Amino acid sequence: SSDGASFLRNTVALQTGSNPSRATIGFYWGKGDNGSPRSFLDQDGADWFWPGGGARIGDTLLLFWGRIHTPANDPSGFDQIGWRAVVVDDPDDAPGAWQMHDAVMPADSRGLGLANAIFLHDDFLYAYSEADDTLHAIYLARWHVADAQKGDLSTPEWWCGGSYDASCPSPTKIISSAATELSVHADGRIAPFVMVQTEGYGASTLAYRTAPAPEGPWSDAQSFFRPPESESLSDAFVYAGKAHPELTGADLVATYVPSTFGPNDDPSLYHPHFVRITYR
Repeated sequence: SSDGASFLRNTVALQTGSNPSRATIGFYWGKGDNGSPRSFLDQDGADWFWPGGGARIGDTLLLFWGRIHTPANDPSGFDQIGWRAVVVDDPDDAPGAWQMHDAVMPADSRGLGLANAIFLHDDFLYAYSEADDTLHAIYLARWHVADAQKGDLSTPEWWCGGSYDASCPSPTKIISSAATELSVHADGRIAPFVMVQTEGYGASTLAYRTAPAPEGPWSDAQSFFRPPESESLSDAFVYAGKAHPELTGADLVATYVPSTFGPNDDPSLYHPHFVRITYR
């Protein structure tokens, strides 16, 4: 960019403090052989990795990533062609010192990228997974916590026509049209489970869905906050709406990322913006 900043595929941010209005955030990235900045999770040949969800299970941290490939005929575009999960053995250390290794992956992911929203609930780790289509349909898989803590993701159970089934050949769609990034958490105030996403494309709006169980049935998306950048930017691209129930300072805290489709040299954009949500 014009201010000399590098544009990386992924980084890690570590927040200290639970209230965003008083917390601090440190940022971490990798270093090339000559000390130049590079992505925290480095490329795999021509493939690169988009940060997805994550979960801390005991002393194990699991981080999920979308595997991204740049189309040959569109150098500014990207396609998600798979996913990757990484185990951090020492998550209490500074991210720059983390020792990481790949989780044991399933032989067949049913053509889905298990990285959109990762949700730990009771004895299972849930993965909300996007289909590779223009509507961003959502499917659901889960693992037993004991297996996930060992980094063994080889045998997911799929939501399949009313039950979970590890051998399900065609998982059941739980939402017909959602978003590429979203969050799910157990709430208990407005509903047992809440999903937060951005609704629309470009100048989008934060929206939520509710459900009685992780697999649904999920309600239609209900808009609740229009980011000001969706109005002020003529070529707005506002995305990555997510809730953070672990944070304090409001009934619920959410984030979104504002950007533009055009050249972007504005340092106030392209990083998470926090929103306070009040239940009524």
